[in-house]
Amino acid sequence: MKGLEIIRRLKTEYESQIKDKYIETLDLTTVLVEKTRLEEQKKRLEEVEVSKT
Repeated sequence: MKGLEIIRRLKTEYESQIKDKYIETLDLTTVLVEKTRLEEQKKRLEEVEVSKT
């Protein structure tokens, strides 16, 4: 499947989650949006942790 190959080439720590999203939707645009969402969520969580210290 070409979409799964594209996802693999992204080399993201969220590969498993976005592969699941791709299998669910078969839509690469949705997958890229999900990847961005997960990355932004991680960044916000890291910022919260830093602000607690």
